[in-house]
Amino acid sequence: MRIIYAIFFGVLFLSANQISAQEKKESTKTDDFRKIAGKGIKINLTESGSSFIKLTAGIQFWYRNAELNPGTIDVQSGQEISNFQELATRRARIKSLTNIEDRFYFFMHFGSTNDAYTNTLYKGMFFHDIWGKLRIAKNTYIGGGLHMWSGLSRYTMQGGLMQITLDFPVTNFPNVNVTNQLNRNYGVFLQGRLSNFDYVFSVNQLMMPGVSKFLYSDKDAIDEINSGEPATGKTKAVLKPGVAFNRRLNGFNYKGYVSYSFFNKESLVVPFKSMTYLGKKGKILNIGAGFNYAPNAAGVVETVGATEVKTYDQLVWSTDVFFETPLANKSAFNLYAAYYNANYGPKYLKKVAVMGQLVKGGTTLNGPGITGFNFGTGDMAYASVGYLLPKSLIPGKNGIQPFYSTTYKNFDGLKQSSLQHDFGVNYLIVGNRVKLTAQYSTRPVYSKDEKTVSENKGTFLMQMQFRI
Repeated sequence: MRIIYAIFFGVLFLSANQISAQEKKESTKTDDFRKIAGKGIKINLTESGSSFIKLTAGIQFWYRNAELNPGTIDVQSGQEISNFQELATRRARIKSLTNIEDRFYFFMHFGSTNDAYTNTLYKGMFFHDIWGKLRIAKNTYIGGGLHMWSGLSRYTMQGGLMQITLDFPVTNFPNVNVTNQLNRNYGVFLQGRLSNFDYVFSVNQLMMPGVSKFLYSDKDAIDEINSGEPATGKTKAVLKPGVAFNRRLNGFNYKGYVSYSFFNKESLVVPFKSMTYLGKKGKILNIGAGFNYAPNAAGVVETVGATEVKTYDQLVWSTDVFFETPLANKSAFNLYAAYYNANYGPKYLKKVAVMGQLVKGGTTLNGPGITGFNFGTGDMAYASVGYLLPKSLIPGKNGIQPFYSTTYKNFDGLKQSSLQHDFGVNYLIVGNRVKLTAQYSTRPVYSKDEKTVSENKGTFLMQMQFRI
């Protein structure tokens, strides 16, 4: 994978010189291309343009080469494998925003997610968001629908096409796809701005998406622990006494996030927060705090033979800071850091594999493939830093932005904390709209008996992103 990484950087810099030479020959066409790309399609509903419909679209296409967890067996061949490669569409989205005199907004977000040859969770296109909101006072809105005005942290309200790294750490989406759909819920929300404070609060119904295998009725949980066999329809490991599980609960959760802007302020129109403006928005320094609370959402069967379930509230809270500043010669520095404290119930753990493969087996606690521990009762921290190189170092009008991020996880259900690292670079053709990305990420692997980190595996990814 190091060889592939080196080849990518070589091609990247050769491409930069080639594109620069091409731009000199076709400067007019290139300028038109840059003006059009990323602007979307705007249809004015009034002559003044104060009411309009705006359409945007985007796609992220991936190449992934991953070292797999020990003992992984390919389902198709029945052979043990140590490496995996694939091409996939991580995200393909179409968004529609209707603005009526800055008073009423209607938003639809349609597309596919994790569209790979192993796709079993999301099949085809579906609505990611569909909500409306009404201005009830200056910078104050109420709304409802399937939404992502979800709070907890800035990174919890982040659109997948506006990142600095290639992908999310996943820990930023509390219990994703368990009681929500890609961090969305049906609910009502209040959001707005008061002086330098931006805020969002929501009340939402817990969902039961296609991954209901993570949700248990109390009876199923008792029967599974007492019999040692998975409950009907379950494919995961058998529940353990004294370890929390997600209850099948027709209840509500409550979310909120408040941030303070020291310098430039950001848009209030949609929930999605950009993780880098490439210095074009000037100096930004925001600090925030948020929460995600679900009463009685966790359950525990204390011992084998028990006939009752003890219930627990699930609560995650966070604090974060976002800083970006333009520097000399059109360069820019970017920093984001967040801390999460999660209580999903005693010793709760949940594993995730983004676009998991057709694999089974696994001789470690992680299980097969690229599965890792992303959620649990305990502490989590995340930080990313990026630097847009000065224009004097980059030929033409393109940009290069190296970045690094790290994720710290300390879960009660494991005996050792872990660190994950992401190293990468964005080659910016039209800012964040049209870009190429390469990233190398590490993944800690836990031994079954000791529940400590036995080794780290790596994944190399390349991405093409296009947005209009």
